[in-house]
Amino acid sequence: INTSEESDENSSQIFDVDSFLTVDSDNEDQELFQSQLDQYMYQTHIYNWAALHAERVVNNWPRSDVNVNLNDVCNAYFDGELNFFRKGEGCNNTGRISDVSYHEWGHGFHYHNLLSGVYDGAVSEGLSDVVAFLQTGDSKISPYFYTNGGHIRNVSENRVYPEDVVNEVHIDGLIFAGAVWDLWNILLAENLDNPEEATNTLTRLFVEGTSMGPEIATSYEAFLFADDDDGD
Repeated sequence: INTSEESDENSSQIFDVDSFLTVDSDNEDQELFQSQLDQYMYQTHIYNWAALHAERVVNNWPRSDVNVNLNDVCNAYFDGELNFFRKGEGCNNTGRISDVSYHEWGHGFHYHNLLSGVYDGAVSEGLSDVVAFLQTGDSKISPYFYTNGGHIRNVSENRVYPEDVVNEVHIDGLIFAGAVWDLWNILLAENLDNPEEATNTLTRLFVEGTSMGPEIATSYEAFLFADDDDGD
C-alpha cells in the first residue's frame, strides 16, 4: 500500500503493513496511516469475497496495488491500481471509506471477469456499485463520502432504460445497479427463511452475467443466460 504526501509520484513511499502496525500514532499523521490500514482491511475483505464467488477474478488478479493520500480531493479512481485522495473541500479521505474501496475494486473485477462482450463504462459504474452494496447491504453508496455525512448515490431510486439515460456513466450505471438491487430484494422476499441462498443466487447471476460483457441494453439477456442451467 502506497502513500504520497505530494503530487509528485516519486515522493511515494511503500510501507510494510506489519511494520505499520507498530508505528507510534502520537508522532505521525494519523489520517495518513489510518487510510493505509483501512484499505488493507477493505481489500482483504473483498478478496475473501471474490475467492468464494469469483475465483476467476482472483486467479487473474491476485492482489491489487493501492495508493492512498494522493494530493487531490473528492474522488478516487482505478487505472489498473486503486487510487484514493485526501480529505478536503467538504469530502472525507476516500481511502477511509469502504464503499469507495469496493467500488474502485469493482472496476478491476469487471475487467478481469470478462470472458466476452465489451467493457462498457456505464455498466462498469453500476457493476461497481453492486459490488459495494453486496458487501454492506445498503442502497446508499458511500455514506460519509462528504464530511456532512452525505452519500454519493442511491441504487434504490427507480431508473429505467432507455427513458432515464443521460449519457453520464455514473448516472446511467444506476439503471443497471438499481435493477440488480431490485432483483436481490425480490429473491430475498421469495426466500425469507434462507436469505443466504437468495444472496448467493443473486451473486452467481451477477458474476456470470457480467462475465458476458453486456451493455445496459443487453444486460437482461445476459442474466437470463446466466440463470439457464438446463439449456431451455
